[in-house]
Parts: sequence; C-alpha cells; structure tokens
Amino acid sequence: MMMVDMSLYREGLIDMIDHSRDPDATVNTILNTLYDVSQPRMFLGGGREPKEFRDRRAQFRTIFDDIARARLGRVLPHRWSDGFETALYGVAETYKDQILAGETVHVGGQEAA
Repeated sequence: MMMVDMSLYREGLIDMIDHSRDPDATVNTILNTLYDVSQPRMFLGGGREPKEFRDRRAQFRTIFDDIARARLGRVLPHRWSDGFETALYGVAETYKDQILAGETVHVGGQEAA
C-alpha cells in the first residue's frame, strides 16, 4: 500500500484551493474526488477489503468533512461525478448530526454551522 502523510496531503489540497483562479470549482472538484475515494468498494470474490483500505477511506472522509465545512461556498453539481445527487449526499453526510438534530445548516465557508 502506498504511504501518504495525510496531514501534508490535506495541506496540499488547501494550498491548491488558496491559489486557484476559481476556488469554488476547485473545492467542488476536490470534494468530488475525496467523496469518491472514501466510498466502500466491492472486491472480486466478495471478500472484505483490508483494514488498511478502510482506515485510509476514513481518513479521506475526514479530510472531505474538514474542507466541506471550512471552504465550501457554492455547490457546483456539474463538478461532481453524478451531478446534483452526489453533491447533495456528500455535503449532507458532512452535516448529518446537525440535520438529524433539526438544526439549520448554512453551507458556505465562515457561515457553516
């Protein structure tokens, strides 16, 4: 398995956003990729994926949540692999606890609650 320093990886993604000409498009594209790689995968033969893979997916999901809460402004469904549905589910999962508690959720950088 490839070793990646996840804190450096996260910093690199944030650096890409900070230096982007179109931060909204960059954030949405990064979040789409993180969402895709954090989803469970089916293995040939039906076996469970190795623990290392599950752990790495959880780390990608943590980075997804951090960036979605801190940097997501406009949601651009055309930047997501399956469009609006994927964007909606990905972002809603980040705010799941607040939504289930009946709280109002504001998506958009500093307004995220």
